[in-house]
Amino acid sequence: MNRSFRRAASIATATAAVAAGLAAVATPALAVDSNPVFATPGEEVLAPGQGWNTGAALISGIARGKMIYAFSTKPLTGPVAAADGLPASLRRKSDTCEEVEGAVSVYVCDVRDGYPPSFAVAQDAADMTTAYEGYAYVPRDGDLKAAVAMAQSAGTRPGDATSGSSKVTVKTLERAARNTVSFELPDVAAGASVRQRVRLHATDAGEQHFVFLQGQGAPYWSYGPMARVSEVTTSAGMSCKIEDPKVTLYTGNMSCKNTVPGEHWMEYTFTVPAGTGVSNLLLHSTSTIYTGTPNEGWQRAKATFSTGSGAPRRLYDLLARDASGQLFQYWGGRGRLAGR
Repeated sequence: MNRSFRRAASIATATAAVAAGLAAVATPALAVDSNPVFATPGEEVLAPGQGWNTGAALISGIARGKMIYAFSTKPLTGPVAAADGLPASLRRKSDTCEEVEGAVSVYVCDVRDGYPPSFAVAQDAADMTTAYEGYAYVPRDGDLKAAVAMAQSAGTRPGDATSGSSKVTVKTLERAARNTVSFELPDVAAGASVRQRVRLHATDAGEQHFVFLQGQGAPYWSYGPMARVSEVTTSAGMSCKIEDPKVTLYTGNMSCKNTVPGEHWMEYTFTVPAGTGVSNLLLHSTSTIYTGTPNEGWQRAKATFSTGSGAPRRLYDLLARDASGQLFQYWGGRGRLAGR
């Protein structure tokens, strides 16, 4: 054997030994967790026909084990309550989890390569159908039986980094329609400020969004603000914020949330600049009680009021070409290249 061949063989042997050593070290390491932290899933409100995607997402650390999920129609206070299992109107879709033998509606799911259980809400699901979810993480070679017991009793203690609880409630579209918005919108003269009020009759917690739009017959708006909103106040149990104080083209102006059912209101100051001609404005609201809103789940309402004084201010676009033939568009003293 010549010297070059012996040297190459020696290097190959050494490389193989190092690789084998690394493999021996790395393989156990892959099974070791490192401070896993899971995000607690929020409580869901869904309409019939929607999907419930359950699961606690790993947000930091390393988790090589499995997550146990337990579901029941009753709050998860132990194996007896958990024995009820899921409501019949929640139908399990395909996932990578396995049912735990000897337990009702309890699943074990791989955290790293799997997907948590998901369910379809039947179209004929009854109003206020509720399902409770509990979860608990078990490391590799951990105590599966103890993790199942933790998931089945998750409703008895606060959540932590590796266990917790949540729930879903089904509310029908007919129920959603009983949450209504009404308006008290006095007219606002040019140069004046007026307090306006929106009332909410709420059978459920929910959220609302408001935007001012052009009313019927109003002249086309300029790209500058036509009015402003400010100083929002609310009744107890409702909170609102101004998203954009300027009333412009199709920009959402205010958003609100009510955390409890009841009769609520919110007020704001509406200011119209001096010199503004008469124009009709429309306040449009969209509301929902759902966390995952179906297309038909939004409730809509609107009301019109008059702003400004004197003759309407009509605005026009102007198209022109410069000496090179380039087409320009002008509005309100601003210009841009047409088509851009």
